[in-house]
Amino acid sequence: MDTILLYSPDIIALQESVHHQLLDLEALLGDEYQWVGVGRDDGDKKGEFCAVFYKSEILAVESWKTIWLSETPEEIGSKSWDAKHCRIATQVL
Repeated sequence: MDTILLYSPDIIALQESVHHQLLDLEALLGDEYQWVGVGRDDGDKKGEFCAVFYKSEILAVESWKTIWLSETPEEIGSKSWDAKHCRIATQVL
């Protein structure tokens, strides 16, 4: 956290974060940052996230989506044929 606060990046991309960790980071960073992303298990708050935090005064998000790394990327919770867990990626424009 000290490094994030020291360098104050415009974008922070996270992997394998859970909802309560994102809320903790959101509280620590304050109003300067907004974030997008969903939990991999239910497309909402359950499971790990690939969240993206961004400085909302500098950057504007035109669109974003989370895809599941599977044969059916738009299907929430979908897995590839050999995966034990869902895998996701969050795309931000």
